[in-house]
Amino acid sequence: MGGRADLPVVTPQADGGGGSVRTQRLQAELALCWRGPFTNGTLSLHTCALGAATALLGAGRGVEVPRVETAWLGAVGARATLDVRVRARVALRLRLDALVPVGRAVVHLDQRVVWEGAWVQGSAALGVVFHFS
Repeated sequence: MGGRADLPVVTPQADGGGGSVRTQRLQAELALCWRGPFTNGTLSLHTCALGAATALLGAGRGVEVPRVETAWLGAVGARATLDVRVRARVALRLRLDALVPVGRAVVHLDQRVVWEGAWVQGSAALGVVFHFS
């Protein structure tokens, strides 16, 4: 289980009319993981089914009819995690995620599309893991 909060992004109106839209994403994730067959004392591979629930917050500014809206979105996908032990209690972790949204998010500003969500989302992370047992 995990979460993510992106910093707000402000997108100006394309025609230079002075208006803008502010968007921000808040996301909760649930991963159900299995230990892979390539697990030994040095390497550990996990594969996961991944689900995400997202709230996309949008607010128009400096436009004719400013509105504040929240869109709720879901996504499903997969995660792969590889741990490489470099010391007895320390490992490097590489994590790759891929998600496919159940519905596509679109943000409009004055009847024009100013942002569209991707058909596939992906992320990569590299971290350090400390083992205490």
